[in-house]
Amino acid sequence: MSILKVLEEQLIVGFTGRVNVLTEIGSEHLGNILLKDGQIVNGQYKKKTGRKAIDAICIDDVDGLKLRYVIEPEVIEDEQIKFLLSFDILKEEVRIKFQKFLELKPHRPPNDVKFVINESYLSADDEISNDEFKLLSCLTEYQTVENIYENTEMLNYEVTENLIKLKKKGAIKVYRARRA
Repeated sequence: MSILKVLEEQLIVGFTGRVNVLTEIGSEHLGNILLKDGQIVNGQYKKKTGRKAIDAICIDDVDGLKLRYVIEPEVIEDEQIKFLLSFDILKEEVRIKFQKFLELKPHRPPNDVKFVINESYLSADDEISNDEFKLLSCLTEYQTVENIYENTEMLNYEVTENLIKLKKKGAIKVYRARRA
C-alpha cells in the first residue's frame, strides 16, 4: 500500500501515533511519520527531518522504492510537534515536488562522479542561494555523488538542481572517480 493511502486512512480517523517506514526486504527501519489528531506533525527519514523527511518518504514511495509501513498508536508530546499538515495539502505538494523530481531525475550525475569546490569561486562576489550554500557545505565533507545525495537534508531533486546551478556558475569542478 502506498504511503499516501496509509496516511489518508489514518488521518481520516484522527489517528495519533507513528507510521514507521521500513525496507520491504529485511525490515530495516528508515524513519517515521508522526500523526496527532488527524494531522501530520513531524517526520524523520534517513538523514532528513521534519517536512523534508515527509516529502522524501512520499517521493521515494511514488518513485517505486519498496517500502513497508507499520502503524503504531503512541502518545505524541507537544514538543514533538514541528508543524501541522493536512492530507490535502500534503497530496498537492507531493504532486508538485514529484513532478520536479521527474524533470530533474535524468540530470542526476552518475555515482562515479566527484565534485570539488573551485577555490577561485570562493573569492568571487557572485551571490549564492541558501540551498547552494548548504550544498557547498556538504561538498566540504563529501565529494562523490552517492555520498552527497545520502548525506544532505535536501531532497534529491534539490541536490540535482543546485549541482547544475553551481556547475554553471563555475563554483564546482567535476571529475570522474578512478576505477580500481
